[in-house]
Amino acid sequence: MHFVMLFLKGPNFSNLNKHLFSGPMLAMFLLAGCGASHQFSSIRNTGPAPKPLLVALSGRSTCDDSGVEGVPAGPAGNKLYKKALIAAVKMEQVFGVRPSIITTCYTGNSELMESASASQWVVTTPTEDEFYLDTQAQMAEATHVYVIGHSYGGWLAMKLVGDHSNFDSSSDSNTVKALFTIDPISKTLCTFSTPRGCFSAPGDLTTLDRNRIKNTTEIWVNPWQDATLYLHSSSISEADRNPKFDLAHNTILESEVVWSDFSDQFQL
Repeated sequence: MHFVMLFLKGPNFSNLNKHLFSGPMLAMFLLAGCGASHQFSSIRNTGPAPKPLLVALSGRSTCDDSGVEGVPAGPAGNKLYKKALIAAVKMEQVFGVRPSIITTCYTGNSELMESASASQWVVTTPTEDEFYLDTQAQMAEATHVYVIGHSYGGWLAMKLVGDHSNFDSSSDSNTVKALFTIDPISKTLCTFSTPRGCFSAPGDLTTLDRNRIKNTTEIWVNPWQDATLYLHSSSISEADRNPKFDLAHNTILESEVVWSDFSDQFQL
């Protein structure tokens, strides 16, 4: 803490000095000195600006259909996309900069589509493998990565984080700050021809895969439900928390409790 004391010389300033450096006025100077010291300390400790990244991945049949021939489908009707935009506002308030956002949806034919803008979905990656390899490059450049996915998107989020090739256990900057898998369903095992894979957490990800996910994240939360008997996930032992909700598969992704929990993880 540093203080600067200023005394004014001359006969006309003797009374002023007496008042400035006594009683309440002296206290005000001391407080001002504390504030100034704190401000200069903050300036000295200022490092590179944070680069937050939000990855929001939707499930099957979530690409909004505009219903107008020749007009690309847009994300406006995508529930998870809307929630992600609200979360991005909170993220900007925390980090002081606008986050980058990567978001996807699946068509009714399970074709992966990525949102290249706020107005339309475009097919940019024909396979999940190409998508998460491309996304990992952006994750490596970010300082704070937050991933959330629902249904097929939850499964894709697990693959994305588990195969994060740039993960370095000695560097916090390359870990995923928070992973939320909302009622994740395997796209590989849950199909019309193999419905038995629609009643549990993704079974095509091995124990080794799940441990890799756990070691790559600071916190992994897996909200799930079984109210929808024909389509639901289950608890995952490697996740840090497995809150169960009495909500349907298609409504759990809108839970204010889930999104509030997710937003609470945004920290510098």
